[in-house]
Amino acid sequence: MSQSKAMSLLEAVVNTIVGLVVAMIATAAICKAYSIPMTWENNFIITFWMTVISIARSYLLRRIFNMGWRRCAECAIAFYEKNGRGRKL
Repeated sequence: MSQSKAMSLLEAVVNTIVGLVVAMIATAAICKAYSIPMTWENNFIITFWMTVISIARSYLLRRIFNMGWRRCAECAIAFYEKNGRGRKL
């Protein structure tokens, strides 16, 4: 079953929002552990832009894989039907 473009986008956005929260907390913890000065404002700005990039990347990869796997499956079925069922290749 394929996923609609809208559902691909929704999945990418929800996944990335969860990632944004995890990334902000992780960045704060890592910066504190290594005594790197980082304000919450700078943390948010950097994480925000990385999140925008991540949404675009996730959506595009999802659409490519969704399109590609369907084509791959159709090709395999056509090959199987052309070469006969049950025959060893």
